Amino acid sequence: MVWKTIAFTFLCPVLVAGCGGGERNEPRSAAPSAEPVLAVASAPFAVEAPDSLRFPVVWSGRSPLMVLSVSPGGEVLSTDTAALCADPFLEIETERLEMELEIAIARGDTAAAIAIAEALADSSGYTAVLFGLSGTARVFTAPGVELQPGDTVAVVTGAPPESLFVVSPGSGHLGWPEGVPGTRLPDGGLLMEGALSDDSIFLPGFYDVPPDLVREDGLSTFLLSARGDTIDVVVFRTGGHTRTVFSPIPLDSIPLARWN
Repeated sequence: MVWKTIAFTFLCPVLVAGCGGGERNEPRSAAPSAEPVLAVASAPFAVEAPDSLRFPVVWSGRSPLMVLSVSPGGEVLSTDTAALCADPFLEIETERLEMELEIAIARGDTAAAIAIAEALADSSGYTAVLFGLSGTARVFTAPGVELQPGDTVAVVTGAPPESLFVVSPGSGHLGWPEGVPGTRLPDGGLLMEGALSDDSIFLPGFYDVPPDLVREDGLSTFLLSARGDTIDVVVFRTGGHTRTVFSPIPLDSIPLARWN
């Protein structure tokens, strides 16, 4: 029997840029100044390799799951199952197949009965959410609970492997944007995986710009290129004389316009 397993989250290589978003071709009504400005790559982020870590086990899929069973917690391994889950409609589908199996047996339809029995024995509809880190675990879900994407299944406290390190967001941060690889930690740090040779690291996609380059329109935040195109960004950090923004497209070669 083969189980489909999905780990707590995806730890991406450090130098992988974010996905999605991009440049919009909708000029705004405001008039930009004539002098273009270039965004500057943000300074490297401080990193550390902690001796102990509180690691959140988060359901990172795109669809809800129904929890069938959970681990009691305590001492666990990274490959242990925190929660065994399934599609919320699996129980209804299972009941339907069981009824069809009874009918097939009653009719003496052996071929149909065998096919239905094989479908009932198929475990591919189940998902095992793994702890992902060895240590002491506390589980926060229970059988019968419907997990939503982003829900915390458990928290594990333990010593991380040498390949994991924590990136500090610095003061004034507003939270790590979507598209930045890594696991968000409760204290605001970002857990990443890779080879670390220094006490700081450059993360692609982060740029420092003057505050008067950043504009908001409803829920959208954007910059204006010198040719009049708007570029979607996310403000990551405020304070001082600059704003640190995250962009899924490179900004260092795009002349940007100030707003009057």
